[in-house]
Amino acid sequence: MLKKLQQGHFAIALLVLIIALAMAVLIWDLSARLTEQRVRNEEGAKASREQTTERIELHCGANLSPTLLRRCLEDEIEAGEDAKRAERNLQSQEEVALFTRIMGYTGVAGSAVGLLSVFLVYFTLRETQRMARDTRQIGEAQAQAYVTASEAEFVWGGPFRTAPEILIFFENSGQTPVKWFQFRAFPMVYAHDSAGTDGFPKDWPSDADLGTFSNKWSNLGRSEKSRSVKMYLRQYGISAEDLATLRHVGSNVPTHGIAVFGEVRYCTFFGDVFTSQFVFGRRVLEEFVPDTASAADGEEPLARRGRPQRMSAVAFDLKAYHREN
Repeated sequence: MLKKLQQGHFAIALLVLIIALAMAVLIWDLSARLTEQRVRNEEGAKASREQTTERIELHCGANLSPTLLRRCLEDEIEAGEDAKRAERNLQSQEEVALFTRIMGYTGVAGSAVGLLSVFLVYFTLRETQRMARDTRQIGEAQAQAYVTASEAEFVWGGPFRTAPEILIFFENSGQTPVKWFQFRAFPMVYAHDSAGTDGFPKDWPSDADLGTFSNKWSNLGRSEKSRSVKMYLRQYGISAEDLATLRHVGSNVPTHGIAVFGEVRYCTFFGDVFTSQFVFGRRVLEEFVPDTASAADGEEPLARRGRPQRMSAVAFDLKAYHREN
């Protein structure tokens, strides 16, 4: 926006400069013409006096009688006055033509100023509309929902590890609720590399691996952090036997880790749809430990689900709060 505003100001400054230069040229031209007209008038008056004097000397000689001399002088003076009147009439016509040109220049300048005014009004209205639109977008951006997966936990589904699951916690850090949200995920077991380092996958899974989005969940309130979604790994083709290489039992060194890639898609209060990606991983799975905190009064902890094992967020080039077209 700032670049466009600077371009508009540059265009206005250029137009004003062009008009100023044009007006300067017109003023210089008019001044030159007025100076030329004044010099011509003075030269014409001087020439008229000289011509009258020459005619008197030529036609009214000293040998004339006083009566004829007076009449001759009157005739020559009248003839000189007629010439002056004719010259003044010509000067008047030239002045009328000059002022007509001045009016024409004034009209051109007025048209240029009017055009500049129209351009300024148009530019002001356009920038006002853009500022109003930007202000609305900024307001929506400040108040809209921002949803992402904030945490993930692995849980053994029971003491016999027959129903392993992953809990994904979705968080709305915005100021308004979302109308709905849905997600899709791809859990996978990966092998540690030969050097004994993590060997975490470096490539984002394909759309085919991620699959389709889930059904739409109900609204997620503003600043809400407690909404969790459960993923049963058996539904994704991962059984308890597949996780045996992740278990840390005695001196057994796990050779595999578990990762989950996914996307959450949500609709804001303003009707815009956004997508955020997430990825979590865990290198080692501990043995089943009863979740005593979740056992009800009088209930054996052994019958409950296992204690959650937190999965770590992994550094990855993720898409966050991406607006869909």
